[in-house]
Amino acid sequence: MRSDGGGGFASSMIRWTSHKLSSLITSSILPSSSRDSESDVVKTRDAAIEDLKKLERTMKQIQAIATDAEQRGVKDQAEKLRIKELKEVAYDVDDVVDEYEFEVLSAKIRAGIHLGGDDYKRKREDEVNQVTPSQLIVPVPTELAIRIKDIRERFDEIINEWEVLRWSENDNRGRYDVDMVAMTESTSLVHEPSIHGRDKDKENIIKILISDDSTYDGAGSLSVLPLVGMGGIGKTALAQLVYNDPRVCEYFQLRAWVCVSEDFSVKILTRNIIDSFTNKPCNFVQLNELQRSLVNEVMGKRFLIVLDDVWNDKPNLWHSLKAPLTGTSFGKIIVTTRNENVARIMKTMPSYVLNYLSFEHCWSLFTQLAFECQDPNSNPGLVEIGREIVRKCGGLPLAVKALGSLLRFELDVENWQEILDSWELEMRNSDVLPALKVSYDRLPAYLKQCFHVLGLFPKDYFILKENLVRLWLSLGLVQPEGRKSPEDIGEGYANELLQRSMLQLKDGLEGCFIMHDLVNDLAQSVSRDDVSRIEHDMLHKLPAEVRYISVVHDNNIINLQYLNNVRAPRLLQVVNTRNYRDERPIANVKLREQVFEALRPHANIEELEMYNYVGSSYPRWFVDATFSKLVKFTLSGSYMSSKSLPTLGQLPSLRDLLIYSMSSIKNVGREFCSHDSKSVGFKSLKTLGFEYMPNWVNWSGVKNGEFRSLLTLRFVSCHNLRFLPKPLCSLLSTLEVHDCGILTMPRILPFLNCLIMSGDISGVFFDELYLPLLKTLKVRCLSSILLVLNSQNLPSVEVIEISSCQILVNTVGLSTLNSLKELQLCNCPYLQVASNELPPHGVQRLSIVGCPQLHDWEHLQIRRN
Repeated sequence: MRSDGGGGFASSMIRWTSHKLSSLITSSILPSSSRDSESDVVKTRDAAIEDLKKLERTMKQIQAIATDAEQRGVKDQAEKLRIKELKEVAYDVDDVVDEYEFEVLSAKIRAGIHLGGDDYKRKREDEVNQVTPSQLIVPVPTELAIRIKDIRERFDEIINEWEVLRWSENDNRGRYDVDMVAMTESTSLVHEPSIHGRDKDKENIIKILISDDSTYDGAGSLSVLPLVGMGGIGKTALAQLVYNDPRVCEYFQLRAWVCVSEDFSVKILTRNIIDSFTNKPCNFVQLNELQRSLVNEVMGKRFLIVLDDVWNDKPNLWHSLKAPLTGTSFGKIIVTTRNENVARIMKTMPSYVLNYLSFEHCWSLFTQLAFECQDPNSNPGLVEIGREIVRKCGGLPLAVKALGSLLRFELDVENWQEILDSWELEMRNSDVLPALKVSYDRLPAYLKQCFHVLGLFPKDYFILKENLVRLWLSLGLVQPEGRKSPEDIGEGYANELLQRSMLQLKDGLEGCFIMHDLVNDLAQSVSRDDVSRIEHDMLHKLPAEVRYISVVHDNNIINLQYLNNVRAPRLLQVVNTRNYRDERPIANVKLREQVFEALRPHANIEELEMYNYVGSSYPRWFVDATFSKLVKFTLSGSYMSSKSLPTLGQLPSLRDLLIYSMSSIKNVGREFCSHDSKSVGFKSLKTLGFEYMPNWVNWSGVKNGEFRSLLTLRFVSCHNLRFLPKPLCSLLSTLEVHDCGILTMPRILPFLNCLIMSGDISGVFFDELYLPLLKTLKVRCLSSILLVLNSQNLPSVEVIEISSCQILVNTVGLSTLNSLKELQLCNCPYLQVASNELPPHGVQRLSIVGCPQLHDWEHLQIRRN
């Protein structure tokens, strides 16, 4: 089973590359050289723009095809092949754009290399004001221009071939889909000997169904019980057992079994319920007639309906279906679903969640199928291998049945061992992964991309939600949603995968997920075109076309020279399987240092994340400027004993840097930017974050001209940090400070546009700053009873949010903020504002939530909104 072409990382990469192309077309500019004639300038500019626009058009066309494929799903193998070819074209475009972007960056650095002191401030102001009448786009190198032409020709060839074959392909597509639906439709018939380990579950459900206790009934006379669990766990089999139990047959006067699947048509389902109740076809066509007929059938009778395999999460469709049933006396409905969101919409009582079968129950089922009438103990060799096969099934009855049936009448030990050794291939060829893939097929496109990432993690790995969200963010998979932060959106994605049974919470570990082994196999299967998870001793077999690589090791020294055979890896993740469940550092620190010294990535790596690094020194390749394409770096070192940060300032393309949980760091000095006093550090860095560094006290050694591109700076829980370097702050656009109680801010931040503060800050803090260009101010969890805001200090502020300030009583100066357009006050229970402090009339949006003392303001809120 292959991935659905167009899904996964490719789609997010295409969006990101298209965005970079647009940016390069409009902003990759330099002052023209005086040596160039005007005609040469125009010719070079026009040729570069045309090359880039051709690539942009190509990427937009591929994006449209990829989006369509994600939304409807692709089953036709020929179409999958062509979409895969288009993805490869998109990857080649991404490579070309990256190389050209590096050319642009290099040219900009060369042009600005002599800027120093106050000159770089004036340069920044010029860029902001875009006052450059004579500009020249950086020429596209000849070699790249040739590659652009080849890419366009390949794209046109693929599209032309596709158009020629489209009609013949469409002739066969419909018949295939009908056959698949017929193969997966369930019935009420049950083969009880093949169901093991569900006796207790069956008794629990029957007790709920035939009980006259109405305390569970939240919808009058109709009760709905969802059976929830991942695909293949036995929901349908359990429902069949309950449906056919003699006590249930006797208790309910009417019973109906309806396989719902993907198409939740109210008209069709109503007719199917009537047909099942009466055992004869219903001839009504209109929904009104069907619903009246259903009312007549169930009126005054006890009835049971099983709705099997429900995927609908639209409440209005469910309300329409149940409308004829709500006026009866004893209606019970069992719903089987993989999605907790579906259960939440339909249920009137708590969901019944099915757990995995115990090993002994799985072994009993396996021996029944694989050995049939034979005594398993007569062949100890088969028993040993068989028990290992059952363990790999992870308590999933569908997998046990598939493998047990496959090995029936097979008594050759070597064949059994071959099945065990080729596990993933056997799963793909069986009904197991296709059955689980139904869950994947029904994921929204944005969740499919996120699910592909799970293929990077080894089996039984504990996945921290926070790290998973960070990984999604770094890959550009989190899509904007209004005012929600990217982190909150990513957390919502994780929760949605959890509700859809694609992830599970690890008992006792909040914010920690695990995957069922077969779901892990599924993730690898659908993402194999882009992702490779490989054991460290198999690196020599790494496919050249993969872009995202996870290397699994157990503290052995890893030789990553084989990564040079990979065309252009975008992400390298290294996972230690020996210690992933142990939060303690390994004893042999020297061995760990040797491991990471050998983990030198490919020179084309763009993003690098390193978590929980252990050692007294950093790998030498950390500070190697030959990583010219590295744009994003995340470093976490909870057990790092080094007292200094690595020299990252010389990485020429680094744009995004996050450092956190470095508890050994007390001082950050000149070594962070450069060991050379003449070199300028962090020329390209735009976003910098420090989080959870409790012992950090001092930051120095930043000289004028460094961090010249820095726009966003973020500090979280740096409790002892006192001051910020002045050159660092003068050009900032966004600043976030959370729980940094003694941090003193520079009094003047001339270019700051957005300021977000929370935690232990003084109420007069903002009265001491001058922020002439600040547009947005967000204050959270203020530990003061007074907040002072001054129009002289905040002359341009347009948006103010004050939230979760539990002891805040009063604000001063709101009425003076004449530029204010939006004011949000949330969860400030004691906040009271004098009548003369009403916000200025220019406020266009006023939102007040959880502030009970502001009664007068609530009336004002109604008038202004």
